Amino acid sequence: MRVPLAPQLKTTFKGTVILCVLAMAVVSCSAPADTGGGQGEVRRAQADELRSFYARMATCMSDEGWPVEVNAEGDGLSIDTTGLAAGAADQNRIYDACAETVGGPPPRPAPPTTSEIQGLYTLYVGTYECLVAHGHPAVEPPSEDVYVSTYEASLTGAGPAPWMAYGQEGDLERMTEDCPEPTLVDVHSR
Repeated sequence: MRVPLAPQLKTTFKGTVILCVLAMAVVSCSAPADTGGGQGEVRRAQADELRSFYARMATCMSDEGWPVEVNAEGDGLSIDTTGLAAGAADQNRIYDACAETVGGPPPRPAPPTTSEIQGLYTLYVGTYECLVAHGHPAVEPPSEDVYVSTYEASLTGAGPAPWMAYGQEGDLERMTEDCPEPTLVDVHSR
């Protein structure tokens, strides 16, 4: 699950691995406000650029013997470490070499606007309702004001990550398949 402004590469692991982290999380980032209506296009271009980075990383890491795939959403990596012969030092070497080979991640965008955060809240409430309808564990939403203030505080490092609809128990892959996690790109697609 993505955590807004989480300073790590979005990955899903099967097995145990130590991996270098990467300061990147497009779900909670955006371009500066664009009153001309182009902010959604900028956001989509940034998401496409990040997907391209993940695809290049997955190809490189797999070519180096570390089985990696881009996740179903296209916004992170799924890494299967089951039976992987490489130790942590080799894994870090492969990751670092590939990050250098592919040119590193795209530049980190500016934080979301308050109106984007409000739009994301609305989408997450819909995700919560979807989770409940499908019988998945879900975390009841706070008020919009609490969500926005918590989100904005988390951007400065002054607070915890904002509310997410997905419960801690259950099959996260199945939950996100049934009820996809909204992104700021989705805010501009409504």
